[in-house]
Amino acid sequence: MPTTLVKTVNFGSTKTGRTATIGYRLIDDTGTPIQARSQAGVYEAFPGTGIYAANITFPDDFVGTILWDIEGVRPVYAAEEFNNSINGTGVSQQVADVTMQVGIVTDQVSDLADEIRFIRGMTAGRWTLDSKDSTMTFYDESGRNVLVTYEMLDARGRPSLESVYDRRIKRAIPMIMSLTEQQDMTARMQASGSI
Repeated sequence: MPTTLVKTVNFGSTKTGRTATIGYRLIDDTGTPIQARSQAGVYEAFPGTGIYAANITFPDDFVGTILWDIEGVRPVYAAEEFNNSINGTGVSQQVADVTMQVGIVTDQVSDLADEIRFIRGMTAGRWTLDSKDSTMTFYDESGRNVLVTYEMLDARGRPSLESVYDRRIKRAIPMIMSLTEQQDMTARMQASGSI
């Protein structure tokens, strides 16, 4: 995507007031002129300084030189290297890439915070046993929000609270189960009529 930036050149205060004679051209890194000399939009940045500026549009992926000049019997030249991937749209793309990466890291930090809250709930939160269903339910630290409910099973796989040999997730908040586990549990619950 072409980039338009304000670029400046400092010819020094002895070259002030020469806006009508200042021009620039773009030359790529092989020495090929990309843009013919132009005086479009050239202005003195601040009167008396000899610093001139213009809004210059750079082609995609332009790498080369801005060649400034003052026309006259004894022309004066100034050059500035320019790389659009570093100085132009590349910077915008790099900022976009970093912003995206920050978003990913932020999501990961958020996920980690959720996991820490879950672990804190499992270790510091309230839990209850339900003798009717032979289940054990863990709550978050507030004691109100269910984190996970386990079916408590004996060695033969039968519901039990006295001879617990195994536990299986009956209900859980999504973050502790993989997508496959969530789908399997949903299918089991639908088959049993629980949902």
